[in-house]
Amino acid sequence: MSILFCKWEPVVIRALLDAGARLHVVLDQWDVRFGDVDRALLARAEGVYEVRDFDSVEQLSAVAVDLRLRDAGIRRVASFAEFSQYGAGLLAELLGVPGGTLSQAVATRDKREMKRRYRAAGIRCARSMSVPDARAVPDPAEVAETVGFPVVVKPVSGMGAMATVRVDRPEDLRTVVDGLVFPPEVISHQLIIEEYVTGEELHADAVWSDGAPMYFTVGRYPRPRLSVPPGEEGSLLLDAADHGKLIDRAKELHRAVNAAIGISSGPTHFEFFRTSADELVASEVATRFGGGPLLDMVRCRDGVDLRLLWADELVGRSVTRRVAQRGGGPHVAGINIPASGGGGRVLSMPTAAELDADPHVVEHRALCAVGEETHGLWCLMLILRADSETELRDVVEAARRRYVVRTGE
Repeated sequence: MSILFCKWEPVVIRALLDAGARLHVVLDQWDVRFGDVDRALLARAEGVYEVRDFDSVEQLSAVAVDLRLRDAGIRRVASFAEFSQYGAGLLAELLGVPGGTLSQAVATRDKREMKRRYRAAGIRCARSMSVPDARAVPDPAEVAETVGFPVVVKPVSGMGAMATVRVDRPEDLRTVVDGLVFPPEVISHQLIIEEYVTGEELHADAVWSDGAPMYFTVGRYPRPRLSVPPGEEGSLLLDAADHGKLIDRAKELHRAVNAAIGISSGPTHFEFFRTSADELVASEVATRFGGGPLLDMVRCRDGVDLRLLWADELVGRSVTRRVAQRGGGPHVAGINIPASGGGGRVLSMPTAAELDADPHVVEHRALCAVGEETHGLWCLMLILRADSETELRDVVEAARRRYVVRTGE
């Protein structure tokens, strides 16, 4: 199997090489500068290309042409990160590889096209409207008639909560949109305005093979994501024994979304709502793994490394490999602790000994250290356990109060 892999991800790359895949890797400038790339591992690949970023049509086209001239016989194009999806789709188109095409990348990255396909397939989703220029805010009366307030305003190709805001009143729309700050990763400043859907916010995470899930789980965000400060990421995985019917309904909805978008294989992270009327409403789907502590949560609870599972899917294996569990039990959550003072030098943070002594902490991973400079958002990830879902919610809130990363001058 000859595979073209986009972005640096050592676990998947090593697994593919160990499985005998003929691997070609495309790295971007971020990978090279900050990714701690293992050149010895990459030396085992058949080819390594470096591009400025995955939005450079010229550089990616040059990669595709070189692979054709080398007769590399690429059969799969795999993209690990959100911001390499467009580039991977372009490479698949140029190399004639079926599956994750550019059209599919547009449908998973541009939220307007995603919602258009949902509606065409009869999938319940938020009402929305397109804003092709963030500098030209539509008339609030038109927004009220088309979408209805409150609304959510977000970049069409962002991720997470980047430049995403809730607007409750028509008179605030223009001021809020004018104040949006787009991170450098978000190139297009076109916007989508969506209906604000109330209810439980949930996510489903899976690895698919020929339309069937090799693994599927559902998690719940403890609080509405737009109501928490930046960096306070976290969710609770739902126990199948307690929530089997909801998980089955989520799987059915996810299959419908996959059919609408054209997804049949690889990882997905799908967000959806459950309203007070017990209706499931599709939100956004991404052809990548969930971010933050999600991979660690699944590994600790179920003994499954989703990256290894994806590698198996890419080379045609269908058996779920198990890895070491950490005794988390069925009730597991993952949270990130951001710096309380924002970016700056880390003055203090919980010690490994302190975290190891907490019976509710299954695993911890510090992303900064005392004395280092930090941007303030991703500082300390914790995997937490409890004996029940109710207790787990209390454990999450207690951990946020107890464990603090302090920054300052």
